[in-house]
Amino acid sequence: MEHTPPPPSKRNGGRKDKYSNVDLPAGCQERNVWRGKLIPTYIQYMSSTDTVWGSKDGDATAILQAIWDYLYGARIPRQIVLTGPVFGIVRSLFLFLFSHRASEHANTISLTG
Repeated sequence: MEHTPPPPSKRNGGRKDKYSNVDLPAGCQERNVWRGKLIPTYIQYMSSTDTVWGSKDGDATAILQAIWDYLYGARIPRQIVLTGPVFGIVRSLFLFLFSHRASEHANTISLTG
């Protein structure tokens, strides 16, 4: 019997509430490309911009698409979309790491301030 995923939530613009690595395209986690190259490259790029919180989702997907195409190319073709698992997982990781760093910075300031 095939498992049918629940329909997308209406409250988040059609995005699934939470994606996991099982939702990723087949083969993208092989040879540590996903975890070892794609995610760190995206995070490093986004962290180096002046508009981390002000970047538009379209810009973020275009950047992620360029990284995806470079790393996977024709071997695993994929169109990166806002509502898909690739963008959803990478964005969640980036926001988690960025907010964690901001929180650490705020704690340091309050302890020394």
